[in-house]
Amino acid sequence: MRSSLSLALLVTLSLLAGGCRAAVLTQSEERDANQALAALSEAHIPAKKHPIGKGQFEVTVPQASLDEAIEALARVGLPERSEPGLAELFAEPGLVPSSLEEQVRYHRALSAELARSLRSFEGVREARVHLALSTDPGSRRRGAPPPPPPSASVLLRVEAEELPRLRGLSHELQALIAGAVPGLDLAQVSLVYARLPPRRKAPSPARPALPSGALAGIGGVAAAAGVGVLGVWLLRTPRRQRREDDAVV
Repeated sequence: MRSSLSLALLVTLSLLAGGCRAAVLTQSEERDANQALAALSEAHIPAKKHPIGKGQFEVTVPQASLDEAIEALARVGLPERSEPGLAELFAEPGLVPSSLEEQVRYHRALSAELARSLRSFEGVREARVHLALSTDPGSRRRGAPPPPPPSASVLLRVEAEELPRLRGLSHELQALIAGAVPGLDLAQVSLVYARLPPRRKAPSPARPALPSGALAGIGGVAAAAGVGVLGVWLLRTPRRQRREDDAVV
């Protein structure tokens, strides 16, 4: 009785240990969570996606595979560092900001929102938008030269296989940036593409070798089958020979 209880306790503890999972990606958008699942699947690491509310997701892996999972996600640029958008920046508490501080905060938030939109294009792994915008014209000194026209520089880190297609969409990407910034001309939007190295596929797991006892058993069965077939053939051969002799007589 005591041995049975000990065995049951051991099995329960083993199941609990095998069920321990750790979060390798938290508070991520569904697109990033799906990319993480694909990368972990290529690395042969079992992963699960869990919704945690407000459009955010969490990706978990077995505790024993956590280090390997972190390395697999780092190879594909995950998790991405997210910049605060309009809602996050203007929700920050503080004293009443000056007009210049408001403009700087708005430009920073606008850059982050545009980067999010660019990341929604398939094949774009990371996007950075740098806006060079003038300050409020009313704040300039009288007689000062007019400010340069607004401009934007965009850095896109894209998957190697998607680079030709995204280059073909350069005009659309420029229009997306120019349309969101007042006074920004399409010609003043420069795009820089950084090609990411192709994803390295993890080697396929080796097939488990059969134990030597199993191989010996299979060999024995095959040998026995061969001997049986040979015996049947030998038994039937004299009968066939006698039938042929009787037919000749």
